[in-house]
Amino acid sequence: MRAYHGTTVLDIKTLKPMQRPYSNLEEPCVYLTLNKALAALYIWDKPYMFMTFRFSEDGTPIYYETFPDALRFFYDGVKGCIHTCEGDFDYEDKVGIRPAVISKRPVDSIHCEKVDNAYHKLIELEKEGSLIIERYETRSGDDYAGDREMVLSAIKRMNLLKEEHPMAPFVKETFQACWKEALESVTKK
Repeated sequence: MRAYHGTTVLDIKTLKPMQRPYSNLEEPCVYLTLNKALAALYIWDKPYMFMTFRFSEDGTPIYYETFPDALRFFYDGVKGCIHTCEGDFDYEDKVGIRPAVISKRPVDSIHCEKVDNAYHKLIELEKEGSLIIERYETRSGDDYAGDREMVLSAIKRMNLLKEEHPMAPFVKETFQACWKEALESVTKK
């Protein structure tokens, strides 16, 4: 099967199993996806992962912004590549992403598509219909309420109020109302 791996690490000939910092899996593996547009979302240079996406009924990834111009904030100017790989990969439900596959063994890259700017690549994928981007300004009140719950859950689950996690400064600055609400809920206890 053909699968893809997005990364900021260029010129890799072989992808090696690694333990991701926030992985659902206990053993090292190579994470891949059957969806090239989804792989492009993983061209990421922040010290934390904060990706907000889901899938349409036909399997197209839908990236949705949780704050104004989020796509540009995370991806503009980020260089990387999308590796194409062939092999017998495993599905692992614990990964929690529908088109994700893994390999517990090294995987050879048969092609590396260089990406000079991940933001421009994502806009290109949107124009060709491989990715849907929901801009913050076009989302509904229900969407914003769902975003609030997601952020509050992340603050609690990841213990961000301790401000030790690399994502804490970003959440504290970007989602100030959620941060304040989370602080207040802790001080009330």
